[in-house]
Amino acid sequence: MLTFAIVCFLMFVSPGPGALSLAGVGAAFGWRQGFLYMAGLFVGHVLISLAVITGLSAIILAELTRTHY
Repeated sequence: MLTFAIVCFLMFVSPGPGALSLAGVGAAFGWRQGFLYMAGLFVGHVLISLAVITGLSAIILAELTRTHY
């Protein structure tokens, strides 16, 4: 269990690809472009989260596999 807790902690504190790419965009193009990039990451994250929360894929798959009489 201790190993699991350590791995969870390390995954929690390590930056993901979004944070690393945001740092790269900010360093290369400045804070304004970095802010726009961050806003795009945020909006994309919210849209994907809403699709998951509402079960969009389950609705689409249920509709596609439904037999039409």
